[in-house]
Amino acid sequence: MHSPLPSSDPPARCQQSAGSPLSVYLRDATRSVHGSLDAFLIGQRLFESTLRYGRFLQVQWHFHHAAAPLYMDGLMLPTTARLQLVEQDLLDMGAPLPRAHAWRPRLQHASRAWALGWLYTVEGSALGSAVLLKYAAALGLGAGHGARHLAPSPAGVAEQWRITRAHLDAEPLTQQQRQQACSAAQQAFAFVRRCAAEVFSNA
Repeated sequence: MHSPLPSSDPPARCQQSAGSPLSVYLRDATRSVHGSLDAFLIGQRLFESTLRYGRFLQVQWHFHHAAAPLYMDGLMLPTTARLQLVEQDLLDMGAPLPRAHAWRPRLQHASRAWALGWLYTVEGSALGSAVLLKYAAALGLGAGHGARHLAPSPAGVAEQWRITRAHLDAEPLTQQQRQQACSAAQQAFAFVRRCAAEVFSNA
């Protein structure tokens, strides 16, 4: 089972895919919602001050907290989980841990296909961390203090993403399951967008 989309915006319809690798299908199907999220976050000037960066950390906490059950179930590689790193970053900034939203997705009993859609979004979010880490450095933060969750995995960003894509593309999903994975990836992007809107509405 999976949770309904925690957003007032209806998700884009997941069209049937004609045999493209799952990672490519999810990339194409989430292009719009992904672009909308990126544009919103860029507009929030995340690295203008430590205060605004702290709000970004709150958004990251909600995202990785929601995804944490997937790592506990062993579907994702535990070494790539970043919730604890986000929590350490919040402590470095002297900020309390947020309270989880009542409307967050409940992924403890997500189907494998639904979990794979979230895996695509969570692991893919690390692709831009090297650039964000440079912005964080301008605030005096880094992989050892305040921006730990932006540090690349031991395998390196590109290699870790290659491993993730290979894992996704090797899954023998039915057409219906592929569409479920697509809906889950859209849910993940929409969840972060709603969290960001709430956090920055008070900025």
